[in-house]
Amino acid sequence: MVKISQSKTATEDKLVRMTFDAPASLRKAFKVKAASEDKDMKDVLCELMREYIKKT
Repeated sequence: MVKISQSKTATEDKLVRMTFDAPASLRKAFKVKAASEDKDMKDVLCELMREYIKKT
């Protein structure tokens, strides 16, 4: 298991590119939802990943 430091911010941690396939309709709905909340998709995905890690 990889331990993620909660004290590091995205600007302090090295960034890596992630590429994956998703249904076009899901991506569009995600993009619309993020935009409606004036959020960047990347930031929302990073937060979702942090929350997912906390659950385990």
